[in-house]
Amino acid sequence: MPSDPRWPDLLTAPDSAAARPVATPRHRSAGSSGAEPTPHADKILAAWLAGVLALMLGTGAGLAWIALAIIPRSTAPPATRTALAVVTDSHGRMVAGALLAVDSRGADCLLLPGDLTVDVPGEGRTSLAAAVSRSGGTAAAGLAQAVGVRVDGTWVIGEQELAELVEAVGGVQIAVSESARGPGAVGSTGREAQVLTGQQAAVYATARETGESEEQRLHRFGAVFYALMEALPDDGERRAAALQDVQPQQATTLPLPAVRQLLAALHERADAEEFADVMLPMASSSASGGLGVDHARLAALLVGRRPLAAARISDV
Repeated sequence: MPSDPRWPDLLTAPDSAAARPVATPRHRSAGSSGAEPTPHADKILAAWLAGVLALMLGTGAGLAWIALAIIPRSTAPPATRTALAVVTDSHGRMVAGALLAVDSRGADCLLLPGDLTVDVPGEGRTSLAAAVSRSGGTAAAGLAQAVGVRVDGTWVIGEQELAELVEAVGGVQIAVSESARGPGAVGSTGREAQVLTGQQAAVYATARETGESEEQRLHRFGAVFYALMEALPDDGERRAAALQDVQPQQATTLPLPAVRQLLAALHERADAEEFADVMLPMASSSASGGLGVDHARLAALLVGRRPLAAARISDV
């Protein structure tokens, strides 16, 4: 594949670990069974004795006491927001995308290639990029069917809008592995964190160098997206101001208030280092001849990712 003309000569892709400090959701410590804690035996015994005493006194309070002590309280999971986020080039073609899932326990960013084959209800098989070009609803439905995870809506912006959003937050800090030359280039960094301008960040997130895999490019996009979420202002009014001039594209189905709520939640999780990105497990699709989802690996991946797992709607 020829080099992207916007790509600075030595801006080669770092691996995902080098792009930023590893930020993984804060799960239970190793060796934990993962089960909810049960009441201690002494507390149950005390409740039982108190209940017996109350019954002996001729009241119904004993039964209520025992019920409150022994019957487990509801442990319903927190509400999980999901969205398909897409960046397009100047021709409206998808160049990077991710399925986002966030709740009070953490945030997941499932990186998606545009050539992923999706089965759009009523329309048949097509690539995710082609589905995005048709409509946001088409892309969301196809992706949900492919990965078995609820997709609440789409947020689609162009490379220029991505650059403007980065500029609005004062740039993003990225550890670039090499150096770059030419107009708008990133200077020599040697894997040291450097603040990228909007245009630099947009190129770094979306351009693809000769011999580079799609996975490498998507991990760079993930690094920029994480840094952007972390850099968003804590204050809601300032955050809204940063988004004010960023015009989403027609394929966006999420209303602006929902986008603001989503980004606010992602910012909180990124700021708490409870935000992780991972590449969608892929496999060759015999049915389409393109790339499909590796369902076995996806199922194993979802076990360790609470927000994505909470939004799961089917076993695919």
